[in-house]
Amino acid sequence: MKPGYAPVFSLSAHAALLAARRRSRAEIMRTILALAEAPFAAGDLTECDDTGRTLQVVALTDHVLIFWPDHATSELRIVKLERVAE
Repeated sequence: MKPGYAPVFSLSAHAALLAARRRSRAEIMRTILALAEAPFAAGDLTECDDTGRTLQVVALTDHVLIFWPDHATSELRIVKLERVAE
C-alpha cells in the first residue's frame, strides 16, 4: 500500500498552528494526518484561489483549514489555517 501524502505548510499556516491552543493543535494535526492518508477526500466546502486552483475547506472546532492535494508531488499543501471567532 502506498503511504499517504506529506503535509507541507505555508508559512502563515505554520505560524497559526504554533499559535493554536494545545487541544486545537491536536485536532488540527489529527485532521491533517487523516487528510494526508486520504488525499482525494473532499473538504466541507471548496473555493478557488487566484490561479483558479480548487482549494478544499475543512471546518474544525476553532479553526478553518484550507488545503489542496498536489498529486504530482504526493504532498498535501496546507495553504491557510485561520482561527474562527468564538
